[in-house]
Amino acid sequence: MATPHESAEHQSIREEMCNTQLLGSEGACRYYISVLTGIDHFALWSNEFIDNVREFIMNETAGAAGYFQFDGYTVGFMMPFFKSQYTKRFSIAGIDSSKSDRAVELLLRNPFWTDEQIASAVSTTLKQLQRFSGYTVLRTPHFIKSTI
Repeated sequence: MATPHESAEHQSIREEMCNTQLLGSEGACRYYISVLTGIDHFALWSNEFIDNVREFIMNETAGAAGYFQFDGYTVGFMMPFFKSQYTKRFSIAGIDSSKSDRAVELLLRNPFWTDEQIASAVSTTLKQLQRFSGYTVLRTPHFIKSTI
C-alpha cells in the first residue's frame, strides 16, 4: 500500500484484492478504504478496521448508515459502497456499477427507503432485488439496529 496508486505493484494488489477477491469482500473493502483514507487497513486489527469502516461510511452518508450493524460479517457486504467511492474519487473509467452494487449503496444512504423505492432507483424488479445477497443481508432485521 506504500507504493504510488498508479504503480504496477499497486495495480497488482488491486487486481488480487478487488477483481479476484483473494481475501473475499473484506479484502476488497480493506483495499478500497486504505486507498481512500491513506491508512493501511491490512495492517490493522479487525476491530480497528471495522471502526474505521463505520466512521467512513457514517461520514459519507451523513449518519444515515447508523441504522446498520457494523461487524465482521456485515462489513464485507458493504464493499460496493467503497468501490463506488473509489471509482468516483479517482475517476476510474470502465468500472461499471452493477444494479446490486447500486442497491447496497442506496440502502446505506437511505435506510428508510422501501424495497420498491430502491428497486425503482436501480431499474430492477422487487424479485431481482431480493436476489442481491449483499442487499438482502444488510436489509435483514437481524443486522439493523432498533434505533439510530
